[in-house]
Amino acid sequence: MFTISFLILLIFLTIVAVPVAIAAFLLKVSFKILGWLIGICSILALLISLLLISVM
Repeated sequence: MFTISFLILLIFLTIVAVPVAIAAFLLKVSFKILGWLIGICSILALLISLLLISVM
């Protein structure tokens, strides 16, 4: 009985838990990269708008 429940747990971990953990890690990394990109783009937009205001 112990081996069947252990086998079910192992199958669950390999089919469900591992892909979910990988997906969560990738989402975390992609959100961090996305946050950096949004921050850089907003800083660039601010600098460009300040440059355009000073030129006018």
